Amino acid sequence: MTLRHEFYETDERLTLSVFDRGASPTEVSVKFEPRNLTYQNGDKVLSLQPLKGQIDPSKSDYAVGQVKVEIRLAKMVQGRWGSLVGDTPDPLATSPFTSSAPA
Repeated sequence: MTLRHEFYETDERLTLSVFDRGASPTEVSVKFEPRNLTYQNGDKVLSLQPLKGQIDPSKSDYAVGQVKVEIRLAKMVQGRWGSLVGDTPDPLATSPFTSSAPA
């Protein structure tokens, strides 16, 4: 079963709404990893990977409502992603290019 979801973002945070009517706080689990997110409620699973950028799992959280589950992701690097998932290079994993041109 595909769960409908949508998101909005600021430079510091991305908020994902998963529309899962009647979800119980005791049955919902969200697993935060630096480039992956997994939402599970019984047999309903939403797996997003790789995320467009890194998140800070310790500063990310979620809240279960009657109609939707709101998942708040704290970005490790400020800026807009434009989409949830993507294979763009991770800015934290890439080192800046240094030129070694002869003087």
